[in-house]
Amino acid sequence: MDEPQVPSQINLDNDDWGYLVDRNSCPLRWIKLLLLQDKDISRDVSESEYLKETRTRLGQQGNGGRGNDAVVSIISRFLGKVWEHTLDEIQHHINASDLEALPFRVAITIPAIWPQYAREKMREAARRAGIIAHRPIGETFFMLVEEPEAAALATLFERRNYPDIRVCELFIRRRTKN
Repeated sequence: MDEPQVPSQINLDNDDWGYLVDRNSCPLRWIKLLLLQDKDISRDVSESEYLKETRTRLGQQGNGGRGNDAVVSIISRFLGKVWEHTLDEIQHHINASDLEALPFRVAITIPAIWPQYAREKMREAARRAGIIAHRPIGETFFMLVEEPEAAALATLFERRNYPDIRVCELFIRRRTKN
């Protein structure tokens, strides 16, 4: 089953994020792309209206424009909302004391072509969002996973009950139309 991806958007006026953003509002969109330097963004993407508008609005928010810290701050705010939602969802299934006793393993997917500097900015945004914060049970294991690797792992996980994939074998996931 394909799960929808949460849009990388946040409304700074009311802190709505992802699908919670009202269609009639004017959120910051495509914020993760601002982690990249202009030279590492394709021309068609860098000239998109969403990205242009987000760049302009970030400069108007008093966050210091598109500077590294402003961008990392906005992304950490978005990730913090996602993290808060994740913890709330887990707490619907277990009590708070059990949650505190669980060691965390957190992975954030990133495009495989992202340069090292963008990966470091994403790691910093996750740290600021509280995702990597120290917990009494121990340190959170955190990693950035390239999207093709995440897709392959998801496919293997879906097929875990089928013994037809063996070590050192290759597979290709074919999408079917529903």
